[in-house]
Amino acid sequence: MAQLPTVDDVAQRAGVSRQTVNKEMSWLVSEKIIAWHYRKIHILDFPRLFALIDAQSPLSGPVRDAVLRQPEEFFSAAD
Repeated sequence: MAQLPTVDDVAQRAGVSRQTVNKEMSWLVSEKIIAWHYRKIHILDFPRLFALIDAQSPLSGPVRDAVLRQPEEFFSAAD
């Protein structure tokens, strides 16, 4: 399996700061939607993650858009 991008990589692709990426990822963790450990992300709640991908999402647009373009680079399903 390919190694996932770093926070810097995600920030650069999305055109936002590292702080924005960390804030959004931390929110997803706090909501128990994902588990995030170093460069591994496990989706814990697919339905809620997909529900967040609408226009009312608390996720910032650029980060959400970057994830949607190539989700396999950002997430792996929990085993």
